Amino acid sequence: MKPKAAFLALVSVALLSLAVPAHAASGDLDTGFDGDGIFTWGLANPAEEGASGVAVDPSTGDLVVGNYNYPSNLAVTLIKPFGGVDTAFGGGTVQFGGAATRPTNAVGAQPDGKILVAGNAGTSGQHVFLARYRANGNPDGSFGENGLAKATVCGDTAYETNVFVRSDGSIAVVGDCGNGSNHDRLFVLVFRPGGGLDGSFSGDGMYQLGVGDDFWLGDATLDDHDRLTIVGRSHVGSGDERATVIRLTAGGTLDRSFSGDGKAIFDFASGDDIPRAVVGRGTGTLIAEQAVGASGSDFFLFALTAKGKISTSFSGNGKVLIDLQSNDDPRDAVIDGHGNIYIAATFTFGTAEATVLRLQPNGALDLPFGGSGYAHTGISSSGQFVTMWKAKPTVVGYANFSTDLDDLVARFQA
Repeated sequence: MKPKAAFLALVSVALLSLAVPAHAASGDLDTGFDGDGIFTWGLANPAEEGASGVAVDPSTGDLVVGNYNYPSNLAVTLIKPFGGVDTAFGGGTVQFGGAATRPTNAVGAQPDGKILVAGNAGTSGQHVFLARYRANGNPDGSFGENGLAKATVCGDTAYETNVFVRSDGSIAVVGDCGNGSNHDRLFVLVFRPGGGLDGSFSGDGMYQLGVGDDFWLGDATLDDHDRLTIVGRSHVGSGDERATVIRLTAGGTLDRSFSGDGKAIFDFASGDDIPRAVVGRGTGTLIAEQAVGASGSDFFLFALTAKGKISTSFSGNGKVLIDLQSNDDPRDAVIDGHGNIYIAATFTFGTAEATVLRLQPNGALDLPFGGSGYAHTGISSSGQFVTMWKAKPTVVGYANFSTDLDDLVARFQA
């Protein structure tokens, strides 16, 4: 090799060694994201804030994070793939003007880059609001009334957990409603692309269902046929809360091919079963719940077939229990392209920290991830959501600073 060529080759190798961290391992924080893998921000100081939903904008690759804080009005932030807010989106964080307080509860993103935010009025929570913002952060005047659609559901409180864009461009909002303590019910609203309720869904664009004496929603997922699988907890009388799984057809009726009547109820724990997350798994689903016992709680996962039966293709018997700390509580879950399962949680390491677990497709802890099957932020924080962002597990929640709580995004190496 000629001397000049040899010199250039050595320089190239040196540059590559600088560009790729030598000791980056599975479960390490991704230093390619904001320098240390963690980004925090707040809308006000001091204020108690936290993330209230997460999605990925397919048009830009930005992370869409709902902002739950008082006072705010359907606030949402876009985070760039390498860190920091996306200032092209109205400066990074946008919300509606005026004096109304409408905390954000769930977010979504359309293929065209328009951002969806669901929430309700703090003083009249039965009114569900769906906002749509353009890619520049301005309210989308072609949607509802100046970018805002509204519907009224049961009772005097409502809480939205999910926003989905259906195959025809209509938008589904899933939540529960009632008085917040008993006789709560599931609701699903479907809005047309222009913001009006879609009468092709359940006759009037609204579906409501009571299960037992009470039902509290945990999560939902939408499949390729626009069927919703919805998980929550229900109870009858003074009995323990039961894991409750509901599937609706695209037209807004109970899917009777699922468990015979569209509903499946399970009682696994010695105490309450509290489903937190549901994700698609093959033609079926995987549910992560907090299983409560006499001395604390554990992670409990179970898989269902498309017909609503326990799927023995998962872990041999369809069920996995994981006991790591005294009060294990899975807040969210996602499955990557290899079938690995990631779970968002909060573990105590002297102080509470946002944590992500990785399980193998069979449900066993993947010990090489973080050296123990889980990884954490190293700062006082809480993990509420998890998603795959740039093919890496990303936990979203809040950071607990001494003066206030701020929104938090932490991305880890897969």
